[in-house]
Amino acid sequence: ILQEEGIDNGYAKVLSEELLYNEDVIRVLLKASLDSWDRLRKSAFDLLCTLPSPLPGVETCSELCKYLTWAKSMVLSPVVKVSDAAALQLRLWIKKYVFELKWSLTLVPEVSVSVPEKLNDAQSPPVISLLGECGVV
Repeated sequence: ILQEEGIDNGYAKVLSEELLYNEDVIRVLLKASLDSWDRLRKSAFDLLCTLPSPLPGVETCSELCKYLTWAKSMVLSPVVKVSDAAALQLRLWIKKYVFELKWSLTLVPEVSVSVPEKLNDAQSPPVISLLGECGVV
């Protein structure tokens, strides 16, 4: 459509990135990813996944911990739409911050996030602790 109107795709890409890559839009997309309508949730998730990491407004460990704490509590909800939305957000955070940025996160017993201090640490495999320490006798 853009080429038919004579708009350069490179310009359209820059324009769309500038419009999408700001804190307000990220907040709207995050809220849409929690919607009860499956297609809206998935579309918001897909858009968020295409944006560069870290997402505006979720650039620190403490900001990410807020979202992870919510998702951790809601993933156990008996309401399917709520637990699905929380699981989708957990997928987003793991993809963007663990696999792309190489941050480490723990969900159990308490939510915690750490950022690699050195470049060498960032090259090491990401760490995800979802179960915590299991006491096996």
